[in-house]
Amino acid sequence: MYEQVAEKLLQFPLFADYDLESLRWLADPQRYVYVKQGEIILHQDSSPERCHILIEGTASVKKRTEEYDIPIIVLHPGSFCGEISVMTDAPTAAQVQALEDSMLICLEKDDFFHMLSKYPSLERKLMRMLNEQVRNMENATWYRERESFLKLEHDVQTAKQIQHSFLPDSIAQPEGWHICSRFHPAREVAGDFYDCFLMSQGRRIGLIIADVCDKGIGAALFMALSRSLLRAYIEQNQFISRSLVDLLIMIAVYRPANVACMIPCQPNSLWGQPNC
Repeated sequence: MYEQVAEKLLQFPLFADYDLESLRWLADPQRYVYVKQGEIILHQDSSPERCHILIEGTASVKKRTEEYDIPIIVLHPGSFCGEISVMTDAPTAAQVQALEDSMLICLEKDDFFHMLSKYPSLERKLMRMLNEQVRNMENATWYRERESFLKLEHDVQTAKQIQHSFLPDSIAQPEGWHICSRFHPAREVAGDFYDCFLMSQGRRIGLIIADVCDKGIGAALFMALSRSLLRAYIEQNQFISRSLVDLLIMIAVYRPANVACMIPCQPNSLWGQPNC
């Protein structure tokens, strides 16, 4: 068996400079490790006690975070894993997991450094491979951050479209009036909004200009809630003052803390109700 493993090692670029006899030490059967698909070969942040050479199968290298996993590279036969931690005496920076049933050679720290002294050209090749892995890690991180940014940008644009859908499609134009609107929020999505609608069977017009404190999606969501409730209550109630009271009560139910609502209104529009 060890001769077959030595022959496989000889086919890998890292060991191409050596002969079958010199690789028998590395192919010692006592170093063989067999893992099943999905099994963790190296845990992230584990102590730097050993590294592995992948002989058969494939494995994935992932950087784990609290929010998501960052795929870095897929290891194929002839690849090392865990060697950076052994060389730097630092915890492993990523998790290595078998993508299929695999066979590896496990090297304890002392055996790893003995291997470097036994095979002089291996260290130089290994350093080139490490540089490539570092670049792959940096590229993977950059692509992941870019994907997150693009997803966030898409979510913001979707929120912007939803916010604009709450604004009136057309502005009522009572006789003798010319009413127009312009909407320029401080950010892509914010808590500014306005509304314009006819009331009292078209004899009155309701104009609303409002701003939710703070900026961003949170303010926009609160704006959407306030606008929808205000419009609904005004259409249901004869008195605007009653609508405003209902609005404040409902807002307090949704957001019981740290919420204040100030709504000035034209006294003559209250149909006999002088106070809002």
